[in-house]
Amino acid sequence: MKTARFVFLSLLALPLFAQVPRISDGMLKTAQASSNLAAQIESRGADGWVGYAIPGATTHSVFCNSWESFDSTSRDLHPAGSAPAVFYRVDDGRVTNVRLYSIDCTLEANGRSVTWLEGADARASMSFLRSLIDRDDVSGDGALAALSMHGGSTDILLDVAKNHTRSKVRGKALFWLSQQAGQKVAPALREAIDRDPDSKVKEQAVFGISQLPDDQSIPLLAELAKTHRNPAVRKKAVFWLGQKNNPRALAVIEEILK
Repeated sequence: MKTARFVFLSLLALPLFAQVPRISDGMLKTAQASSNLAAQIESRGADGWVGYAIPGATTHSVFCNSWESFDSTSRDLHPAGSAPAVFYRVDDGRVTNVRLYSIDCTLEANGRSVTWLEGADARASMSFLRSLIDRDDVSGDGALAALSMHGGSTDILLDVAKNHTRSKVRGKALFWLSQQAGQKVAPALREAIDRDPDSKVKEQAVFGISQLPDDQSIPLLAELAKTHRNPAVRKKAVFWLGQKNNPRALAVIEEILK
């Protein structure tokens, strides 16, 4: 495990007991979030990391990096005891990466500055993340994951899943939809199986259905396995039924094999 070399903290005008991330090998400064979050984060000439606690966040486990570094790709699953936070890597005033961590994580900044924004607005945050998903110079994976943790993000994810031009992004949006509870999720996944032209997106939607609670997922998977016109969809539905530790799923497979 890396050892932190030094820590600089500039905790300016923080309210009592405010949560801030633990940063090593970097300078942490705080600021009040602007109503124009996009302009604040991508200000002219800005460099480093900018982050904030996701407002109205839903409950999730969050990844901490096994090397506790912003720049490494190896991560460990971390059950978040505090709010999840989204961090934006900014190079010359342009976001180039989006990462998601728990505020509980200790993060090594590798000598870069980290600006922590207090009081970010949920709508401004979702709007900015949605804009990043459409950009070719930013990986949409981190932006989609962060977006999905906002309460009230379902409709935005539905729009991405149905209308985004890149099939990989549509598939990822379906995955994050499947992690949310709500009446709109299952119909959206079913619609993607029937209407999306990309076979990988269809497979992602079948997987998404498998992630729903058993009372929802098993009947839907059973219907797909028995009746769907696409043989690849039927095969995937049977596969995910087989992963269920549930006698109802086993009964469906036995019926299909007869």
